Amino acid sequence: MSKFMKKILVSLSIITAMLSAAVIGATASFFNDTETSAGNVLGSGTLDLKVDNQDDPYVYYFDVRDLKPTDGGEHTFNLKNTGSITGALSMEIKNYINDGNGLLEPEIEAGDASDGIGEGELDQQTMVKIWLDDDCQNDYDANDEMIFEDYADNIPTDVDLLENRNISLAENEIQCIALAYEFEEGLDNNLAQGDSFGFNILFGLEQNAEEGNDNGEETECTANDDCDDANPCTNDICESGECVYSSISGISCDDGNACTINDTCSDGECVGTPKSCDDGNFCTTDTCNETTGECEYQCNINTPCDDGDSNTIEDKCQIVGGECQCVGESTEGKVLISVVPSASQVNAGGSFTADIKVNPNGYDIDVIQFDFEFDPSLVQADNLVWGTLVDPAFSSYFGINNVTGIINGVFAFPIGYNNTIGDYSFGLTPFTLATINLTANSSASGISYLRLPNTDYTDSANPLIIGKSGSHTPLPYIVTDGSIIVQ
Repeated sequence: MSKFMKKILVSLSIITAMLSAAVIGATASFFNDTETSAGNVLGSGTLDLKVDNQDDPYVYYFDVRDLKPTDGGEHTFNLKNTGSITGALSMEIKNYINDGNGLLEPEIEAGDASDGIGEGELDQQTMVKIWLDDDCQNDYDANDEMIFEDYADNIPTDVDLLENRNISLAENEIQCIALAYEFEEGLDNNLAQGDSFGFNILFGLEQNAEEGNDNGEETECTANDDCDDANPCTNDICESGECVYSSISGISCDDGNACTINDTCSDGECVGTPKSCDDGNFCTTDTCNETTGECEYQCNINTPCDDGDSNTIEDKCQIVGGECQCVGESTEGKVLISVVPSASQVNAGGSFTADIKVNPNGYDIDVIQFDFEFDPSLVQADNLVWGTLVDPAFSSYFGINNVTGIINGVFAFPIGYNNTIGDYSFGLTPFTLATINLTANSSASGISYLRLPNTDYTDSANPLIIGKSGSHTPLPYIVTDGSIIVQ
């Protein structure tokens, strides 16, 4: 596509004690074309960029002889499009130089041992600011936009400093760009004596793509390649200077996502089917790595699950033999004892109960000893009521401590117990050993544990002991603790 473009090169230099700015050259391409057809005259537009309202040649000097620390200067460039076509403004730093210009005695004493081309230190001590000057008043204020602010040796070169700022100049429109510098005090300034640095500024104005063809009509393209939207799922056609896009469906494409498969164009979009990483294991979180496209699996250790075995309880996800599995604790040959609250949650100040339930699981039991614990900051125990199979004459507990949160030393014997070891038991049917009445604290909020502390049923010092009928021999057991939400 043919475009109008004009660029003006401005030279800036600081040489020991002088900063100068000059328009040292310019190029402009104006394509003028008139054609006659039945009395109609067709003409092209123009781009004409002027700096400070002047064309080539143009020189503006910052005359700052004998530059010393704290000296500085500024100038605002007035950029105007005097043509008839809107253009995009650009600005580049070109031909950067930085020279030592000989080693003076103060430089040597300050430790400067390098000299010559590219060996100056002045640009390392001179702060340069370049900004879009909204009001063209030579001062930076809240309405202005800073382009560059750093020491001169850090100025980007050979790149458009206005890229991505979308600055366009319509006919007779003006944009001011200000430049200021200061030789800063407080550094080892003697290193910079006699040094110099300089650069050119190239201002450019380029026709916007949509600004028209030689007929004065809006033109987006001259060839199909001008309309490439980088979408494989569209047909990109240039028709009469305009880009026309149509959707494609049914062809293979790549949506850029490694975690999709069978990518296919559908109504102008590349759509893939999400890759399935489901391993059928409840205990794993299955994800696809979007970078590699590989499936990744994380074991959700201790997450409750169901191992499908009715003879296990407390099923949880665990890693066994290097594999993530749902594993439960076998109930075979063990007494089952659990704490069952009357509700899953209770309001602050409300009452609830916790039943101590026992499943003998084939054992004759003649004594059960336990402690009951709770969180005293959330709940308080009111009392303990024995179940119907317990003999209250011989059963007891040491007391309720609502400061530490414990009912300790609970001893329960079945009806018929006569303070002697004999063939009596609670029977083989599951039963409620005791019911504990509790009240939630009025200002409480949280989850209180309701538990029977235990370690090893063979430990005689353990507070939880379940004795076998006829001998009081400790039996193996499994405890399932409870909890309650106070809100």
